Amino acid sequence: MFKRIATLLSFLCLFSIINAQEIIIPADLKLGADSLIVEKVLTNLEALFVQINADSIKDAYLERKQAIITKEVLKSLKNAELNEADSIPNFYKKQLVNLFRIEPNKYMLQIAYLGKGDAITPPTLRMMVQLVANIEQEQVQFSIPLAYLTRRWSSQAVGNITYYFRDSINEKRAEQFDERNTAIAIKFGLAPEKMEFYMCENYQEILSLVGIQYDAKEGGATEYGYGVVANSIFSIKYHEDFSHDIFHYYSGQVNEFDNRNWVAEEGIAYSWGNAYYVNDEGVMITQQTLVTNLKAYLQAHPNQSLLELFEENKNVLSNISTMISIRSTIASLLCDEIEKQHGMDGVLKIINCGRKSGSLAAFFTVLQELIGIDKENFDKKVGSLLERYQ
Repeated sequence: MFKRIATLLSFLCLFSIINAQEIIIPADLKLGADSLIVEKVLTNLEALFVQINADSIKDAYLERKQAIITKEVLKSLKNAELNEADSIPNFYKKQLVNLFRIEPNKYMLQIAYLGKGDAITPPTLRMMVQLVANIEQEQVQFSIPLAYLTRRWSSQAVGNITYYFRDSINEKRAEQFDERNTAIAIKFGLAPEKMEFYMCENYQEILSLVGIQYDAKEGGATEYGYGVVANSIFSIKYHEDFSHDIFHYYSGQVNEFDNRNWVAEEGIAYSWGNAYYVNDEGVMITQQTLVTNLKAYLQAHPNQSLLELFEENKNVLSNISTMISIRSTIASLLCDEIEKQHGMDGVLKIINCGRKSGSLAAFFTVLQELIGIDKENFDKKVGSLLERYQ
């Protein structure tokens, strides 16, 4: 009897402590750990959330093996309590929904961000976050659940890329990506880096692996990959090629962020890599596929202005994918011509022509300077590039 009363008092004390902080524990919540462990974990977790919103996440709170990628994911939680529609701070409250042991001294915990409800309207779920807490003596360190959730996956090294997967990979596509990883790095004068590549069915699975079990802003999204973050890549719908964003990754190492022109960057990524997305059959969409289909479209629509397509970014190839960009397709041809005439000096110049407002105008200015294409001769010159494309 005395033991049961002591346990109850301990839990009530813990409940009082946590409610004085920001993380709420429902009174009827069943937890897979004793009250002292729960208190230790949540006290440290609360301190971590304070650091997140202050942009000052301390490495001492992160498990070393996955510290970099964990920090990047945690940064995305900044201001998650804010109701952006009405600019209401602390609208979403953090609530513990589960905590259980997964290994000796390791616990999985789930935190929900819940909006205010009333007698008529139920609370709104903004986000569900899952983290692993590792307890060593008095120290608690956190990580995303990636290592735990993929602990039984297979792995295979292909050059500088280590793939992690449940069943198998397409080795030919993996070899092609390894070659592109090397080629793109060398073009920028860099050494190719080693990457860890996780094969995922869709974007929702990726979110779960990195600890975002639900995000209202990402509801229904399936087409995306994730990376490069801490030399980790998460596939686009179980495809082994991530060369589109590998281009952006290496470009970001030699070009200043504020200078990078995204019209140019996307065009080069379409050329050196691919269009990022796969078609309905799971085949990566390439520059060649897009240019071939664009030429066919123009034959069927002889009065279509290429300048209009480029400026307005009309997706006239939605039969391939609703996600691809006609502007980036045309820009890929323009940047190929720049590289042909001026090499990497020209490529770097068009990349660094500016990314802020007026980026399209900045692109045209340098385009005219490098290869003499402007709005007046755009249709004729680009039409010629399309005709010569093999």
